[in-house]
Amino acid sequence: MGKVHEELKAYLVDQPGKAFAVALTCEVYDWANPVATELYIRYKVFEELSVRYDTGELTRRKLKKMKHYRFDAVFFIQPGMASLNQGECFTVGVELKGQKYDLTGDDKMGKYLGWTDFFFIGVPEELVEEALNKASQVSESACGNSDMVGVFDVKTGTIYKMPSRRQEVPPENRIAVMEQIIYNEVFNMTDAVNIPLEEIEVLHRMPESLELVGSNITTPTLPTPPTPPTPPNNDGLKTEPEHTLSDIITPPNNDELGVTNVTKNDTPPNNEVLNNSNNSELSEEERAARYAAAKARQDVRREEMEQLSERAAKLSEEARGSLMSLPLKHQQVFWAIADAGESIQAHAVRDQLGFGANTLDRATSALLAAKLIERQGSKKFGGYVVTPLGQCGTECGTCAIALVCPQHQPV
Repeated sequence: MGKVHEELKAYLVDQPGKAFAVALTCEVYDWANPVATELYIRYKVFEELSVRYDTGELTRRKLKKMKHYRFDAVFFIQPGMASLNQGECFTVGVELKGQKYDLTGDDKMGKYLGWTDFFFIGVPEELVEEALNKASQVSESACGNSDMVGVFDVKTGTIYKMPSRRQEVPPENRIAVMEQIIYNEVFNMTDAVNIPLEEIEVLHRMPESLELVGSNITTPTLPTPPTPPTPPNNDGLKTEPEHTLSDIITPPNNDELGVTNVTKNDTPPNNEVLNNSNNSELSEEERAARYAAAKARQDVRREEMEQLSERAAKLSEEARGSLMSLPLKHQQVFWAIADAGESIQAHAVRDQLGFGANTLDRATSALLAAKLIERQGSKKFGGYVVTPLGQCGTECGTCAIALVCPQHQPV
């Protein structure tokens, strides 16, 4: 199913997608001319666009608990020249279905209504009849009528059913869609600086260049206000003594910086206390041990990179360039999938490499974007395989690393 979806999405950014955008614009606006619209229309397709909404609950870390709906694609269509029709831009949500069981068994389509101006089901020609029935069912269930969901042929752009009117989209839903587009565009910019999290070394102490210098730090003391006069005791009762501000307020304990509590009779810490704190310089033995540990980690990573570089030599130039530009762990995920020889699920790769779920998700996302792997099968039971681009690009019998290639076929 994953491969079918990828093929259908490819049609949306090609000529069939433009034919659909032109035909839809002419249906929406009476003044739209097919010839002029074909010439001046501008549109963009955002694939796999998620819209997130607040559930009103909080996570265990007291953050908002969000859920999301994911459109297969969302069209942004500007029907004419920017100087004339910029304000007429409208949005179209699309759910793609390439197989009958996936179309008839989808019970969540109604949740996609109310986020874009129009909603369509995109299918190949052989599924148009089933799609028309499904569109009526979804519209009836969500809107109380059968005319709010459209149907079009993904391979030709032909519209078989046009929604009767635009949807009434709440402003917060429009904002949510725009926020997600902005988020996706910012982090998909080719010139954006991207540092994988696993490449960052976490320091458990303050760098030496930033250590506190006692001579530059002063600790202010709180002024003690005058004690107000005690009113006369007219009742003959014993009164409690008044407390001054310095008796009540005690600054927080900054033990980590080697600063003691400041009380009424204490004096501010001097430079000697700061110099004897935990930020003092390391001993030569500690420096040597840390340097040796860091060098050992570098040596291991260098050896791993050399091994992966040798393996990448059997790939085509395009695949090799894409793979070697990725972080080390991303490359390890690719070779784990390649060595499987067949579809392998994410949890199997994670168990094999010992990576966390977030690391594996980042790796598979990058490899999918580079078209080095693809997903096959259903979302629940499917797995990953290497694409033709990521497969061996050398001739067996002449390969320089034939002895270590599991797919080697001697001539």
